[in-house]
Amino acid sequence: MNFAIMAGGTGGHIFPGIAVAKALQKKGHSLFWLGAKGGMEERIVKQHGIALTLLPIKPLRGKGIIGMLTMPFRLLKGIYQAKKFFVKHNIDAAISMGGYVAAPGGFATKLCRTKLIVHEQNSVFGMTNRSLAKKAELVMTGFDLNGQYSSRWVGNPVRDSIEKIIKNYERVKPINVLILGGSLGAQTLNTRMPSMLANWVKSGDIKIKHQCGRDKFRMTETAYGEMAQDIDLQEFIQNMAAVYQWADVCVCRAGALTVAEVSTVGIPTIFVPYPHAVDDHQTHNAMSLVNKKAALIWQENESDESFLNKFESILDLGKRNEMQLALAKIKKTHVADAIAFYCEEAVK
Repeated sequence: MNFAIMAGGTGGHIFPGIAVAKALQKKGHSLFWLGAKGGMEERIVKQHGIALTLLPIKPLRGKGIIGMLTMPFRLLKGIYQAKKFFVKHNIDAAISMGGYVAAPGGFATKLCRTKLIVHEQNSVFGMTNRSLAKKAELVMTGFDLNGQYSSRWVGNPVRDSIEKIIKNYERVKPINVLILGGSLGAQTLNTRMPSMLANWVKSGDIKIKHQCGRDKFRMTETAYGEMAQDIDLQEFIQNMAAVYQWADVCVCRAGALTVAEVSTVGIPTIFVPYPHAVDDHQTHNAMSLVNKKAALIWQENESDESFLNKFESILDLGKRNEMQLALAKIKKTHVADAIAFYCEEAVK
């Protein structure tokens, strides 16, 4: 069969799409990718040898009054171009992994014989997938959303190297703390964590690996001061499987992929949601674990004292074991293969 992945804009949409594409290719199907010109997908997808078609489309919201007035025309043009793409490649099913490029592609499926499948990574449906889910033959989710839009909870795919990690959960001291701000870094983690964790670093109770983000090294190093020589500080971490294997505790943003990865490995985590995320989806992502006693959450507008209390609690071995057991209950494995299977079934 011929499948098209529709995804772009952020790694949170693109990398799950690549995982699903590879799972479908392993089953002998042909894969095509519908992305947006100038998006991250233009660079990343090419590296994986997937046939890539790019539409000249921009985000459909958040562009002011002019953007609102021109949106219908841009959307119609994108729908026409997406329809040509589906017909040219005889696409049996288009899989929306989210991002604005999936909007014209999703609507175009209704103009030809292409079936529509949706996978929503976050715990709140994004604008595009929210619209497409009402028209899709199959809807899958990364989080348990209680069957919203008649969806099936399958989880979010993570890399094989991460899924295969086997950890020792019994370390008492020093405790390995992983701080992740994403590829662009997180200002709060870079500026507030160094002072808040200083006493534990100086006493030798914890060791820190800190991913600070592109061009944020000097700023974060300065924040750590004389402690910097004892911190493994990196702008970007290439081998995430290795650091997840190392980590006993994680402090990080709550993007869907990060939540999926720490959940799969079973790392007790304090999530610090990005406060300006669309629909505040990072808070909802984090709360899906917090409500199951599988994680803790600290918001940027909370006090340092609030974070310190939560961090001190997560250092306790009993608390960590309790959270690891809770994570094990909600862990999803072989997610990309499961998504590929359900996509096949939807087309048959």
